[in-house]
Amino acid sequence: MGNNGDDHEAGGIDRLPSSTVLPDALSGRTESMMEHSRKGVQLLRAGQLAGAREQLDVAYGLLKKAEAEGHTPASTQAAGDAVIGNLGVVCASLGDFQRAESLLRERIRRAVERNERQQLFDAHTNLGTMFLTADQNDDAEKAFREAKAIAEEDGVRLLLGEASSYIATALARRGELEDAIISRREALAIYAEANDEEREAREYFHLGTLYAACGEQWMAAEYFNGAALIFRKIGDRVSEADIYLDLCEYYTQLESESSARDWLESARKIADEVAVDEL
Repeated sequence: MGNNGDDHEAGGIDRLPSSTVLPDALSGRTESMMEHSRKGVQLLRAGQLAGAREQLDVAYGLLKKAEAEGHTPASTQAAGDAVIGNLGVVCASLGDFQRAESLLRERIRRAVERNERQQLFDAHTNLGTMFLTADQNDDAEKAFREAKAIAEEDGVRLLLGEASSYIATALARRGELEDAIISRREALAIYAEANDEEREAREYFHLGTLYAACGEQWMAAEYFNGAALIFRKIGDRVSEADIYLDLCEYYTQLESESSARDWLESARKIADEVAVDEL
């Protein structure tokens, strides 16, 4: 679980098209691009960032050759979007923020040109999470607000909740905790309305961390408890136990040893019920 409502990583992994049918003259280069991209994604998931970048750089070079020759059918464009997004994620993870920003802005331009709204939303959130990684919180908030505007224009409530959650992370990073709480509560309301209980639980947790950072002990405990109850309801006992451990640490910091022991015991009871190595 995160601190001060901060749970966003450098960006997600884009999926390649599941199948591609191309004329023989084009299929070789596109298939080679997709093969390098698949290898890059596998290495990225394994945490082998240098190898992932090498493979994705090759895929990106093949994409640019195809585009220069005018060989970019829709399937190649979709595969290319995944290459660009994933290479941006890798570069951000390696600390090459200049290259990462350039790639993610390229992905935004491609989505605008083809009016692909979901891709445009994802590209802005990936750009924002890259800025978070670079500790450029003002730019991160701007990118997330662009994503929120897209969700509002399209009337997609779950994406609106996702954008509000991202914005809260940027605000919390800047120490604007009250505004972060407002944004988190907006996301919470949307997830509750949609009956998305896992996301609802995580917003409860992050609101707890925000209230704790504000020194509002009672509110923090209420939201931590709310998160634990939802995780229990949906059968995620490991996350429930994580909440209890966080509560133990929280009350330890408050020098409330009795409460800390109670929450630690709650976590231990769950450990007795599930596989120990999960906790």
